[in-house]
Amino acid sequence: MMKETTIQDILNLFESIEQKNTEISAVWHEGVVFTRPWWIMIGLLVLPWCLFWLFRKKSSTHRLMFAGFFVYVVASTADSLGVPFGLWCYLVTPLPYLHTFYQPLDLSMLPVFTMFFLQVRPQTSPLGKALLYAGVLAFGAEPLLIRLDVYRQLEWSHLYSFPCYVLIYLAAHYMSRRRDFAPLE
Repeated sequence: MMKETTIQDILNLFESIEQKNTEISAVWHEGVVFTRPWWIMIGLLVLPWCLFWLFRKKSSTHRLMFAGFFVYVVASTADSLGVPFGLWCYLVTPLPYLHTFYQPLDLSMLPVFTMFFLQVRPQTSPLGKALLYAGVLAFGAEPLLIRLDVYRQLEWSHLYSFPCYVLIYLAAHYMSRRRDFAPLE
């Protein structure tokens, strides 16, 4: 059984979080929604999926979506850890209360970019593709998001992102090659 003082401390902290969320929402409504960076984020949320549906290998849609969903879960989990620990932050979010979920990078850009890499030249070395994938994301996409004022690295570096992206791609590649699914009966 927890002590009553511990319970009260936790409730007080949640009250503080609620107050900060209210403040973030006010700032979001006054200075973020409908700004140029906000529209860019909305575009980055929608456009990759439109391109995926147009250019996907239709016979591999479910396999690609399985790998893409895996990438989304990993990326969202990373953001759920990185943002609260002050490693990075998002200055622009599609909605005010979702600071780490439904980020275009997690929900759209990373999964779709991964699925694109998986379907193009499938016989190419996964490690080579992972290195290219990580380089484009860590040293191309992240600096671009910083220049667009939608993302900031606080205690993080592109150099830290690079091996993370390599591992994410290699794991997604592995997931996309599984043949372990049996029909449901």
